[in-house]
This record gives sequence, C-alpha cells and structure tokens, in this order.
Amino acid sequence: MNDYKASLTKSVSSADGEFIGTRKDLESRTLYFPKELSWLAFNERVLQEAADSNNPVIERVRFLGIFSNNQDEFFKVRVADLRRFTMQEEKRSGTRAARKLLNEIQEKVRSLSSEFDQIYNQVMEELKKRKIFFVAEKDLTDKQSAWLRDHSVVAADLHSESAYLSDNDFKLEFR
Repeated sequence: MNDYKASLTKSVSSADGEFIGTRKDLESRTLYFPKELSWLAFNERVLQEAADSNNPVIERVRFLGIFSNNQDEFFKVRVADLRRFTMQEEKRSGTRAARKLLNEIQEKVRSLSSEFDQIYNQVMEELKKRKIFFVAEKDLTDKQSAWLRDHSVVAADLHSESAYLSDNDFKLEFR
C-alpha cells in the first residue's frame, strides 16, 4: 500500500520528457471531460454540417437524420445509465455529481434541439425551392397512393436512396 501512495507523488512526463503532472494529478476526475458531454459535442459537430449551406441540400438532410439517430441512441443508452447511476449515488452517499451532469446534459440538449429546429426549417425551405416536399403516407389521397405504388418501385428505386425521417410536419404537393 505504501508503494501505491508513494507512486501517486511521482512525476509523469510525456514522451519528449515534458512534465505533465503527478500520477495523482492524472487520476483526478476534474481533468477529464465527461463522455456524455463529449458525445453531445460530437453531435453538435454533425449539426454544424447540417447547417453548412456549402453542403448539398440532400447531404444536409442526411446530417439532420444522423443527428436525430445519435440523439435517440444517446438517450436510450447514456442518459438512461446516468439516471440509474444518479438514483444509486443519491441513495448511497447523498452526493449530487451525477445530478449536476444530468442538468448540464439537459441544458446542452435544449440548445442543440433549438438549433436543430432552426436548421431543419432552413433545409425544408431549401428543398421547397427545389420543389422537393415530404409527406406522411396518411396525407396522400387514394390517387396519389396508387400512383406512388405503380411508379416508385420501378422508376424511383433506380434513382433514389431511402432516408428515415419523422412523420411530423411533412407535406407532399402534386402540381
């Protein structure tokens, strides 16, 4: 045990000999960025690509889809685990470090969601200028549904790529 305590005060250097700190310093959790916030930072970068008007509009739609899928996964895995950990932490020790992290996550997610909504609306306007519209299947008339059934399998499948988007707020206009 004394060897371990002694090792904590030994200096740690980089490959080129530059002093980094002591082992105890490097074991401090305050030096590291929480993986949950890192995930959100990555997803923010995906959203920046969706916002970039230099990217083709279809790529911007794809980036919005990637962002959405990442957020879903984030909540299913990271946030769910963190909530369980928070409950256990508060029962065991009464500390609130995990609760603080959850609050930081909530603040960041609100900001990203607001940004997503703005970018989504911009991209939808850009698509509209190109006469590209989204519609929910339930909003199609019988005639439109029949036409899509007859023509999409043969013609569109050869020249299109499927993308999953939410059912909300999409309209298809036939002229």
